[in-house]
Amino acid sequence: MKSPRALSARSLKQVLYITIQRAGVRQVQHVQGRDRRERHETQTTHGFRKFAETTMIRNGVNAVDAESLLGHKTGLIHRYNRPSEEELLKEYLKAVDALTIDGKNALEKQVIKLQGEKDKLILTLEKRLRYIEKRLLEQSDEFTILLNNGNQPHHIAKEMRISEESIHDYLYDVEMESYEGGQKEN
Repeated sequence: MKSPRALSARSLKQVLYITIQRAGVRQVQHVQGRDRRERHETQTTHGFRKFAETTMIRNGVNAVDAESLLGHKTGLIHRYNRPSEEELLKEYLKAVDALTIDGKNALEKQVIKLQGEKDKLILTLEKRLRYIEKRLLEQSDEFTILLNNGNQPHHIAKEMRISEESIHDYLYDVEMESYEGGQKEN
């Protein structure tokens, strides 16, 4: 390639026009007659500005700041209200996801949000698990005391508000553990 040259505004407009036609966004229209200019709802290049301004306002960007970001003069308010670059950036960031094609920024925000929700859920579940473990230990101690005092399973069930079947299952498990322990020793 020879030495590169800057692309003129007219050349850029032509490249954009051809790209839009190839993408099927706008059909080729052959106009005949004296006025050969094609009329469209939105000018090819100006459509980007319209899209950007509409998108920014719909995403909560202050209308005056949106105009300023697009390089428009905003009348008298522009002379008195001169937002800093940080203020304009803050406003722009409200709409950046809607203005960005690749969506990487939106996905990163979603990952951060989901990570936070996951961490919060894990903490909640860990807290619940500790509570359940504590209650099980308390009930186990209570059960052992009631059993050692010679209480029958149906009295224990009533006292602890659990099913008698659960107590029989527990007693069976204890018996099996002691039997298996005796088998291993022999």
